[in-house]
Order: sequence, then C-alpha cells, then structure tokens
Amino acid sequence: MDGVSYACFPVFFFLALTTVESAGGEEAILSRFLRQYCVSCHGADEEKGDIRLDDAWTDFADPVEHRETWLAILEQLETREMPPDDPIPSEREYEEIAKVVEARANRIDWTKVRHPGHVTLPRLTRVEYSNTMRDLLGIDPDAGRFLSPDGEGKSGFTNDRDNLFLAPSEWEKAFAAAERVIDALQSLGRERLALRLEAEEMFMTESRSQVSDFPDGSRGYQLTIGQKTLYESIEIPAAGLYRVRIRGASSTSGETAALVRIDNQLVTRLPFAGRTFAVAGDEIFLLPGSHQLAVNTRLPPRERGDRANPVFRPLPKNASDLVGERAPKNAPRIPAGWAEEAELARLVARWNAIESSVQRPYEWIRLHGREGDWREIRRFKGYADERRALLDDLGDEIAAGLGMSRAAFDRRYREWNEKALAERAEFDSYPSEDPDPRPGVVWVDWIEVTGPVKPEDETRRRTATEASAALTGEAAWSAWYADFLERAFRAPVETSVSDRYRGIYRDARDEGASHEVAAKRAVAAALVSPRFLYRAGELPADARDEVAVLDDWQLAARLSYFLWKSLPDEELREAARKGTLSDPGALRRQVVRLLGDDKANAFYEAFPGQWLGYEALGSSVNPDASRFPEFTSALATAMKEETRLFFQDVFRKDRPISSLLTSGETYLNRTLSRHYGIDGGGGSEMTRVVLTPEQREKRGGILGMGSVLTATSTPVRTSPVLRGVWVMEKLLGDEPGEPPADAGELPGNAGKRGKSLREELAIHRDRADCAFCHDKIDPLGFGLEEFDAIGRLREGDEVDATGTLPDGTEFEGVAELRDYLAGERLDDFAENLARRLLAFALGRELQVYDEPALEAILAKTRAADYRARGLVEEVVLSYPFTHQHVSPELELSDSAVTKP
Repeated sequence: MDGVSYACFPVFFFLALTTVESAGGEEAILSRFLRQYCVSCHGADEEKGDIRLDDAWTDFADPVEHRETWLAILEQLETREMPPDDPIPSEREYEEIAKVVEARANRIDWTKVRHPGHVTLPRLTRVEYSNTMRDLLGIDPDAGRFLSPDGEGKSGFTNDRDNLFLAPSEWEKAFAAAERVIDALQSLGRERLALRLEAEEMFMTESRSQVSDFPDGSRGYQLTIGQKTLYESIEIPAAGLYRVRIRGASSTSGETAALVRIDNQLVTRLPFAGRTFAVAGDEIFLLPGSHQLAVNTRLPPRERGDRANPVFRPLPKNASDLVGERAPKNAPRIPAGWAEEAELARLVARWNAIESSVQRPYEWIRLHGREGDWREIRRFKGYADERRALLDDLGDEIAAGLGMSRAAFDRRYREWNEKALAERAEFDSYPSEDPDPRPGVVWVDWIEVTGPVKPEDETRRRTATEASAALTGEAAWSAWYADFLERAFRAPVETSVSDRYRGIYRDARDEGASHEVAAKRAVAAALVSPRFLYRAGELPADARDEVAVLDDWQLAARLSYFLWKSLPDEELREAARKGTLSDPGALRRQVVRLLGDDKANAFYEAFPGQWLGYEALGSSVNPDASRFPEFTSALATAMKEETRLFFQDVFRKDRPISSLLTSGETYLNRTLSRHYGIDGGGGSEMTRVVLTPEQREKRGGILGMGSVLTATSTPVRTSPVLRGVWVMEKLLGDEPGEPPADAGELPGNAGKRGKSLREELAIHRDRADCAFCHDKIDPLGFGLEEFDAIGRLREGDEVDATGTLPDGTEFEGVAELRDYLAGERLDDFAENLARRLLAFALGRELQVYDEPALEAILAKTRAADYRARGLVEEVVLSYPFTHQHVSPELELSDSAVTKP
C-alpha cells in the first residue's frame, strides 16, 4: 500500500499489533504473539529499528491513522513473509493472527464515513499557466517559464496543490508576462516588420566559405555540420508572434533540418527534403528589441554522436573466426559427382573455392545485420561483387563442359542452392547508404521574418483576433471584457467584482489615458488576480457547509484542468451555464470529448511521464555520454513520444488497461525503429506500428519501451534494483521500503569485475535486513535484464533474466514477467492505476477516507474489463472529484468505529 515502508517490516507489524484494544481473546492472541516473536528484538534490552514495543501499546490505536499499516500487515501475513527469522509461527498461528489483523483493519464502518477530502487553494502549475494564457488570449508566449519550477508533491505529481505557491517576486513576473501578451495582442496584424535576408549578404562564421550558385539559379550558402552558421542582427518592433521562413533545400534525398536560433536559443527546426527548393516556416514569439538570428545545422554535442560518428552495435570479438567457419558451410556450390572428367573437376573445384571467397563478405554482412553500419555493409558488398566477377567466364567453361547452355546451367545452379542464394539476396537488400540521412548540408537561399502575425491555428486565430480588436478599439471592448473575465476566472463574475475591474479601465480613461493603455491595465489586473492565478472557484462557496457539492462551473474547471491542463472551453462553459454538466451522462460525454481533443496531449504527456518516472529523460536524466554516445536528444524525444502516443491510443480507444502491459502495437519513427531494430518507423514522424509476435514478445507494452528502461537504469549500466523498485512502486503500488543507512550501493563497473551483476548483488544483499527487501525487488528487475541501459535488446550468454519471487513465482525474461503482471497481478495494477489517476485528478495525496471511493471506481470498472477511458469516467464521477470538504482532517464519530 502507498505510504507504508517495509524497510524493517517486523517493526511495522508489531507496532500495528500493539494498537488493538484489550478485548478478551484478541488481546490474548496479540500479547502471546508479541512475547514470543517480537519483544526480544523490540523491547527494553534491544530496539531494532529504534522501536520499543513495550511502550507502543497505546500509541497506535487510531483505526484510521494506522489503517494502511494494518492492510500492509495483512498482505505480509498472507504471503508468510514475516517474521523473517526463527522462531517462525506455525500455520495455525499465522491463520489466527491474520484473523485478528483483518478484523482490526476493518474496524471502520464506511457507510457512516463520507469525506471527499480537501484540496488546497490550487495555484496554476507552470504548464497550466502557459496553456491557460494560450487558450484565453490565443497567443502562446510560453508564459509559464517565468514561474518557479513545480516540484513533485506527496501525490507523486507536480500538480499537487499542497506543493504549489507563488513567491512575491513571481507576482512581478506574472505581471510582466501579462504585459507582454497584451502588447503582442495590441500589435497583432500590424505589419511592422517584413524583413528578407539574402543568405549571401548575411554574416558567415567561417570567413573562407564561398557563396554557392544553386542548380535553380539562386545563390546562397551551403551549411554543413560544424561551425558554418549564418547570422544577422534583427530589430523586433513589438512583442508578438513572428513568422520565420527559409527558402532552402537538402543535399540528400532524406530530410535535413535547418536549426533556427534566437540569441543562441534554439527556437525551431525547419525541415527540407531533396534538392528541390521549398519554403519552410514556423511561428515564434519574440520580445521587442535587438536579437541575433542564426541558422545552422550544427547540433548540440549530445546529438552529434550518431551523426558525425555513428555508433552501431559492436561485432563479436571472435567475428573473424566465425566468418572463417561459416563461409565454406554457407556458400553455394556445385555438388560433388557432376564433374567426373579431370579438367572439368578442376574447374568445379575452382568455382566452389571462389564461391567460398564470395561468401566471406556476406558472412560479415550477416554479423552486422540489417541495422548495422551501412558503410561496412557497402564495403563488403563491393568485395562480394569483385569476387563474383571471377565466376563469369568460369561459368561459361563449366556449362560447356557439362554440355548445356549457360542459362540452363544457371537454372540448375539455383535449384541446387536455393536457400543459400535466397540468403544472399536478403543480404543484398540491406542498406548500403545511410537509411537515416544525417543533416549534412542545407542550401539556404533567403530567410524571412515577418510580423507580428496572427496564429495559424483557426481557434487560436479567432481568439487572438477578438482580443486584439477589443484591446485596440473601444467598440468591441465592453462585451469582450465581460466574457474575458468569466473565462479568466472560470466562473460567472459577481457584479461587484466586475465593476471593480471595469473601474480600473474607467479610472485610467478619466486620467486621460488612451483606450489601449486603459484596456491594458484592466486586462493585466485580471491576469495577476488570485482568481486567475489560483483555481479559487473550486473551493466551497459557503465555509459553513462542511461538505460542498461542486457546482457545474467548478466541475468544468476541475475537469478541464485534469484532462487539458487548461481552462474550460466554450462547450464546457455553456454546459455549466445551463446547469447540465453535473448530470452523469453529460460528464461521461465530456470525458470522451476532452480525451479525444488535441488539448488532451497535455494529459497524455504529464500523467504517464510523471507516474512512470521518465518525464525528465533527455533533460536532467541522461545516460553517460561516453558510454552511450548513441543516446541523443532526438532519441530521448522519440522514446517519450512513443509512450505518450501509446497512452493516447489506449485511452482514446477505451482499451483494457491490461493492454498497457500487453499491447502488440506501438509508435516509432526512423530514429527509434533503428534503435529497437524494428522495421516500420521509416520517417521522421512517429508512425503506428503493429509488432510481429516475435517483436511483441520483447517490445509489447510499457515494459519494452525505451523511455522507462532508460529512466530505470543508472547512467552507466542497468540496475535490477532500480527496475525492480519501479515495477513494485509504479506498476503494482507496493512499497519496497527504505534501505538501511549503511547499505551502500554497487559501483558503476559492477558486473565487470570478474563477477556477474547478479553475483555482485547477491553479495551486496548478504544481510538479513537487506535480503528481506531485495528478495522481492531484485527478481522483478532481473526480468528486464534483457535490455541494456538505453533500452536496447542485449544478446549473449551473459544475460540472465530469470527471477523467483518469495512466494515461489518464477519467470524468465520480459515476456513471462509481463504475463505475471497482466495475469496474477492485474487487480493490483488496476488498483494502483486508479489510485494514481484519482490523485492526479484531485491534485492531492490520497488519504484513508478515499478508500470507499477508490473501491467504488474499481468495482464499476472491473466488470467492464478495466477499460481505460471508463476508468477516467469513473474517476470524474467519483465522490471526491465532485465534492469538496472544508477540512482535510477526518474525524470519526464513535458510531463509525466498530468494536472488536
């Protein structure tokens, strides 16, 4: 159970035993158990875990506060995992004490306890703030970057409301952000800048570079990997969206990206494919003033590893020996008995010897594999062609000696060697040119910067246009501002409040300010109001009511920030206005709509990324670059996109949550498919791929995804401990426990010091207090040892992916581990997912009083095969989601506590 540590489980077990009230037989059973199995280690003479059980009898009596402990104890008793050392209770004693513990855990009458929990006044997170500004005003300045980072709260998510606050300095930042957006809206559509920079007239970092005459008659520079950078200073007249366009082409048939930087910050990548010139562009938000615009193909160091110097899977150390052994065996040949005459036999022997020589480069190609080093494959194909040419004339001589035409001989030869020649044809199909052309050369003709411009997205364009009209023209102001306040505050605005904000505008006009200045003040005031920066509308309107039912407006806000991380749109507002949103059927329909909208990408990105722990991959979490140079930022992005799109597919299509573990489909692009060694993701965009049965065995579901496999490794190697803890905590909701303070850790070169990683772990945990937890953790982690530290499949005899759990469950490899989790542990997985979803939806840590709601959610979805979208629907319809309590504390009346 969440929040319970098993680092020294007997401590918790016996602490909990001491909470049971003196009640005849139960007291006797508990007392006897304590004396026989506990006090010797947790008494006055010895205090293992710093616990004295002889003083703990009255300290753990609260049935609510210690309910999670009791439930955890019950689980350990049922698995017979405690006590860990002699003396061990008999089977009868286990059964007897389990009944006592179960009765103690269920001493709360939930029919008399209804507490929806209390959510602290919730400040918008950085992502919520940026998204809200974007959807409110139509322009996206990434305003959230002005706020402090959001740390992970007790719920495990960054939207934990108890962990969010605004420092005084951030109010000033929020005000500055508001002013920038308003300036951008007021300058919207005014074509103040229309700048075209001819490439040959711009500055070039490498002064010796020559201007090129391109095939279409234009002139410019060829940018290659390295230091070649075109740059120029540009003057931006006003804050706003600016469209940057480049006319260019690629020197290769594949896609090449021109990297655009403003003041040394990468702002966009503009792709070009092939030698035909085209125009590529993007919108970026710029502040007024002088900026340096730079364009190049130079990539950050982490991205250069597989571009300037590609790294492929190394060949076996005995590769040369393998080639020598296999070439004669696998080469096609003329069979014995077809050349009795001496001269003809000599020709046939020579033919077979040459074919063996031709086969050698093919054996090297076999070792490299289809996804191997294309440069080496090209080299060996050349060797094979050169040697095969020696057979041309020799074949004519042999055919004549056999009394047949060359065509007839060739047909007969193919019949003799059908398998061997088919293999060669397969090897000939391996890429001998870079299948993932690296951005080597971008031809640049000119660069344009125009703006401020309106957003290209239709909805945002309409929103920004309406806001701009109101902020620059009095005629549209009054009606727009009334609607703006309702949208900004996510609720109808009382007349007194509306008058106060409208008064800011009137006062400014009375002072002689222009409409634009007065409007800017009024809008900025709303954007720094607590009613905007905090989701104040979700608090009970009347604090005299201990429990408040959220009204339709509050539900609309809670729902949209759950699934969109942004404010309610017009459809949600209209439903709230009519009072129909709180209808269960209406709520279900809205869940389906919101999950299917592109804005739900915020949910599909944040929830799995934070739940499964890979969100920081590629930023603050990276493998060691010297050991894994092939791990690039592009690969990290592709890994995270795979998981996001996978979750999106499961939830939008309402698939069973078991498919998160077992699905035979995923999303790949060229970068990730090469990394996995799977055909299907051939372009730069992520593509849905149906895995073959063999591929699904290793890659099916989240267990085979590079995002989680890399995030659960150390920077230098795999870690069965980290991966085992991840399976326990993230997938099953089990608490692995805290390691002893002096437990230490394995060094980075563990597994390479004469012992296997498994052997070193066995030595490391050769202590009773360590082994107790590691016996549960390590087997789960070893089930994922088929993958290396960046999620590639490992091969060789040294891979031992077997695991045996304390209850005797055995599995080998990711396929059997997946079957175990999706089979025997599916209910645990479902409960944990539901728990995580509810905590994410509420923005708070779950408490013991949430158990009835959680059980109701599970009961309703269990019968429907735990459908993913259905699970979200039940979370939204749950009691804690639709209600709010004025206090986070639960006070039980005597009638709610049953007697033993």
